[in-house]
Amino acid sequence: MEQGEGHTILLTGATGFIGAAVFKQILASGNLPIALLRPVSNASRLQGLKEYRSLTYETLQSAELVRELQKYRPKTLIHLAWHWRDATGRDSKGIYQVTDNLPLTIDSVKLAQAVGCTHWIGIGSREEYGNANCQVDESYPTMPATVYGQAKLSACWAALSLCQAYGMCGSWMRTCGVYGRHDEPSRLIPYLIKEMCLGNTPKLTKCEQIWDYLYVDDAARGILSVANAQVPGIFNLGSGMAVPLKIVVERIRELVNPQIQPEYGAINYSPGQVMNSLADITKITTLTGWQPRISLQDGLKLTVDEDRHKL
Repeated sequence: MEQGEGHTILLTGATGFIGAAVFKQILASGNLPIALLRPVSNASRLQGLKEYRSLTYETLQSAELVRELQKYRPKTLIHLAWHWRDATGRDSKGIYQVTDNLPLTIDSVKLAQAVGCTHWIGIGSREEYGNANCQVDESYPTMPATVYGQAKLSACWAALSLCQAYGMCGSWMRTCGVYGRHDEPSRLIPYLIKEMCLGNTPKLTKCEQIWDYLYVDDAARGILSVANAQVPGIFNLGSGMAVPLKIVVERIRELVNPQIQPEYGAINYSPGQVMNSLADITKITTLTGWQPRISLQDGLKLTVDEDRHKL
C-alpha cells in the first residue's frame, strides 16, 4: 500500500486538543499519520486538512483493525486518547478515570506490538507528581493527589512495563500547562478569553499561583522529538519557566478588552491548590535537542486571535 514519504505514525486521541496539533505536525513533516478514531469522535479540530487517513474502532484489540494497520508498516504509536466521560455522558472525575483509561492504555501498547511498531509513546500529566509546589524533574517522587493523577501514573508504569516485556521502546511524557488554539472551553485561558470578549468580568482567585505554560504547537514538537529520537523513559514536557497566573490574566485582558477589571479573590483556592508548577525539561532537551520556540506573550496572542473567530 502506498504510504507517502517518511514513516507511518499511529495516533489515538488525534481529535483532541494536543492530538490534533501532533497530527498536523506529522503531516507537515512528510510522515504519514493515521488517526484511530472511536465512532463518537468529534473530528472538528482536524477540519481544514485537505485529506487525512483515519480508521474507526470499537476496540483497539479488533483483529480487523490489526490486519488493516499492518499494511502500513507503522513505526510509532502515540497514545493521546483519554476518556473523560462514562457511558451515560457524565463527567468522570472518579472511578471511570481508572476503569476505562487504564485498559485503553494497555490495549494501545498491545496494538502497537501487534502491528509491528518499534516505539510506543503515552501522554501523562504533571499531576502525577501531586502537589509538589516546586520545580520537578523526572526523578521527583510521584505522589498524585487526584484520581486523574493516580490513573495517569498507573497507566504510565503499566504501559512502560508492557513495552519492556515486548522488547519495544516505550516513552511517557508528563505535560505541564499546555495551552493554545482548540483548547477545551472549560479550561482557564479559553474561559478568560470568552468572558472578556463578551464584556463580562471574570471571577477569579487571587491568582498568586506560579505556573509553567507551554504553547500547544511546542508541545506537539516535543512529543515528536521523542518519536524521532526513539528514546525510552519518562520525560517532562513544559516550558521550563513559570510565571504568576495574574500576569497571564493581565496579558489576556490587554489583548481582549483593557476595560475589563477581573475580580481577583472572588473565588477561594480549592483544597490542595497547586501554587507552584514548574517542569524541569533538562532531560528532553538534552536527549532530543527540542526547545520551546513560542514565548508566552506570543502564544497568548495566537490563542486570543484564534478564539475570537469562534465567538
